Amino acid sequence: MAFPPPRRAHIPLSNPPNPSFNNLNSGYAEASEMEKYRLVSNIGKGSFGVISKVQRVDDGKEFALKQLDYSKMTEKDRKQILAEV
Repeated sequence: MAFPPPRRAHIPLSNPPNPSFNNLNSGYAEASEMEKYRLVSNIGKGSFGVISKVQRVDDGKEFALKQLDYSKMTEKDRKQILAEV
């Protein structure tokens, strides 16, 4: 049985450059949000972060969780990443 490709979720690792993310004061996702997902496996690692396969607990849907470390990015990189989301 083939599964559809996982959806992507974007959770920054350090303070995001956009003040509209006010609920992410520490730069990490709220613990209550992350409790809704279970880590399935690590998919890969890049220059700016890690991508993991997660599964939503309440319905079993799978997503790719993209965690980024903004401290390693230039302003141009940050803008490009936000445009990607």
